[in-house]
Amino acid sequence: MKKTAVGVMVAVCAGIVLGVSACNDNDLTSAGTAVDLSALINTYVGRPGSVALNFPSLTGSDAQGNTLNGSLSITPAAHATVVNGTSCNSTVTRVTLTKNGATLYDSTSTKYFKAANGSFYTMVRSSDHGDATYNRTSQDSFAGGSGSVHVGDSGNLGVFEGSTGARLTATWTLDAAGDGGSVFVISQTYSSARAGMTTLEDRFYLDAKGVPNKFAFRINTSEGTYSLSGNRN
Repeated sequence: MKKTAVGVMVAVCAGIVLGVSACNDNDLTSAGTAVDLSALINTYVGRPGSVALNFPSLTGSDAQGNTLNGSLSITPAAHATVVNGTSCNSTVTRVTLTKNGATLYDSTSTKYFKAANGSFYTMVRSSDHGDATYNRTSQDSFAGGSGSVHVGDSGNLGVFEGSTGARLTATWTLDAAGDGGSVFVISQTYSSARAGMTTLEDRFYLDAKGVPNKFAFRINTSEGTYSLSGNRN
């Protein structure tokens, strides 16, 4: 299997944590509208009782017109576990990506969040590129919180250092969408000696109740731009 920088970016960035148009620009949710993010965040930080998110049929293309297919799943553990003496909730995230039917990447990441407040603790990624551990080195402004935020809000998710020397910086915004919905956007910059500098944007499309129903992402690397999107299963 060819090991590409694109595959590394997809696995790392989606594991830590897109151009799709809104349904109707005339019905965009107003800035300042409160949005309950519990349905997304409870799953993202692995709170017991939260439901899995599955986007099994992501499709898209690159600048050369190649056909891209992929999938994303985020599955919370049923119970908390203890990691290095800290009680943590956890999720398992799997990411797949193919180009013209050939597998570019298939990776599984286990993320751990402190049970006390939902803040990120550590992540272990396993793939054909090898295993790597990521730890956050800066405080975030979101801290895995649930409850309401507002359209137009933004903040930091933190800086993450990998055991292989890679560095990931992530921020978030809540953008307006059509039909009373919104888009929770995670923007990331990834740098490593092997892959250079890459940017990635994850977009979770939420309905008027804050429930995620679509996912999209875009990756910009030295190898090109890759965009995929698809509905929730």
